[in-house]
Amino acid sequence: VVVEDVVVDVLDVLLVELLDVVVVVLLELIVDVVVDVLVVLLVEVEDVVVDVLVVLLVELLEVVVVLLLELTVVVLVDVLVVLLVVLELVLIVVVVLELVL
Repeated sequence: VVVEDVVVDVLDVLLVELLDVVVVVLLELIVDVVVDVLVVLLVEVEDVVVDVLVVLLVELLEVVVVLLLELTVVVLVDVLVVLLVVLELVLIVVVVLELVL
């Protein structure tokens, strides 16, 4: 009975120690896997964010270039209209001068 009690106590202690080791190893594995998954996700998310930002930047640049071109055309047309009006005025002055002289 005493030997049996000692054996049971030793087995209890061994089982508890084994369980401790198993739990620690499992926790380490879980932490390792979670960290690995997070790193992969962060890298993938970073790639996607960079791709999206590049696309947005390119689109923004296209819009800015188109707006600048439209503005340039509008300004050029306005300048041409003013030049035409000035030319018309010069022609009117020339015609009036011819009539007077």
